[in-house]
Amino acid sequence: MPQTIEEVKSNKLLTKVFESRSDTFHFLFVHSSQVTTTAPLHTHIYPHIIMSSNRGVVRLPKLERLRVKNPVVEQGASPCIVLMSSLLNCWASNGEGNALCKELETNLKGCMETRTRGKAARSSINYHANRLFPRVGGKAHD
Repeated sequence: MPQTIEEVKSNKLLTKVFESRSDTFHFLFVHSSQVTTTAPLHTHIYPHIIMSSNRGVVRLPKLERLRVKNPVVEQGASPCIVLMSSLLNCWASNGEGNALCKELETNLKGCMETRTRGKAARSSINYHANRLFPRVGGKAHD
C-alpha cells in the first residue's frame, strides 16, 4: 500500500493526483474497461477491489410499449432560401428598397407563390419500434 504521493505517482494505473476538501490525497486511475474512478490514498490500489460492488444488479421495470414521443422528421431545404439569402445580402449592402434589389424581390415573391406545400413526411420510428419490441425485451440474466 503506498504511503506517499511519490509512491502513488510511480504506480502505472495512476493518471492524476489531487487534494480533496478533507486534506487527504485522492488519486484517479483507469481500469482496463476505461472507467475512471477515484479512491483515497489509504486504500489498496487493486482495481478489481475498488471497481467491484456489493450492491445487487439494478433491474428496470418492464416496458409496456416502446415509443418515441416527438420523432424528428427531416424537412427538405426550401428552394426559395437561396433567393431570400440573396435578397437580404442585397438589402444589407445597398439599402432596403434599392432599385438593384427589385428583381430579387419579384423572383422571391414568385417562388413563394408557386411553391407547393407537400404532406409532412411521417417518421416510421414508432412503427419499427413496435414491430421490434418483442425482440428487445430479452430474458433476465440470472
